Amino acid sequence: MTLRIALAQIPVEHGKPEENYKKVAQYLSKAAQAKTDVVVLPELWNTGYDLARLEEIADVEGQRTKEFLQAKAQEYKIDIVGGSVAIKEHEQFYNTTYIVDKQGKLISEYRKVHLFRLMDEDKYLAAGEQKNVFELSGVKSASFICYDIRFPEWLRTVAKEKLSVIYVVAQWPQTRIEQWKALLIARAIENQIYVGMTYNRRFPGNFDLPLGFGRDGQFSPARAHYALHQFENRALLIRVPCQRYRIRPRFASVQRLTVYFDCESQTQSAGLC
Repeated sequence: MTLRIALAQIPVEHGKPEENYKKVAQYLSKAAQAKTDVVVLPELWNTGYDLARLEEIADVEGQRTKEFLQAKAQEYKIDIVGGSVAIKEHEQFYNTTYIVDKQGKLISEYRKVHLFRLMDEDKYLAAGEQKNVFELSGVKSASFICYDIRFPEWLRTVAKEKLSVIYVVAQWPQTRIEQWKALLIARAIENQIYVGMTYNRRFPGNFDLPLGFGRDGQFSPARAHYALHQFENRALLIRVPCQRYRIRPRFASVQRLTVYFDCESQTQSAGLC
């Protein structure tokens, strides 16, 4: 089978949930019009990285987000990998992914396991502990959030469950885009599965991500082929053949692979994260 996946490259508004819910609704509508099987949203699309205001703007118990995604999935008959949102639960805040099928059923959720200390995530967020394996459109899959991909053992532990697709949602800085590509390609090759990813094209703060553009891609594990696109205010539609080990590459070949680093063992001054 061939899976049609829409990777939504959304310009998330920093600390403005109301605007962000409206934007996501628009993207989901466009994806449905394109006859998409699965839509993938970026990391922290409800609040952006406004971590200092989570008490004010986080989604309490994820209730609003779950109802929103379930209603849209059922309305448009599409599966949704719900990026991630900031939620408040039991007096703690989590970076949480919700997976909703086309019948509007919440089938899985995931809390970011590896918190990125250089962005002070550990000061504001609590870490998750559970893996996230699910089936969408008849394809066994898993999802991860951003910094998780720097830990190959964690992905390998999950991928051993005979997955076909891994979804990665993120907010990743332009200054480290080469690491981003290298990590995703490596994870695809190591686990011999497809990796689809998306992230916020508007990343405020001390990171050099141009506000006008973002990047999405989809990597083939067999020969490290990839598609890398810059675009503004739209989603990238990719087609993934999901038979394991029978890959038909359709994208430009990668000539070099950058070595990745485990940031937990590096110093902050090294700038490798």
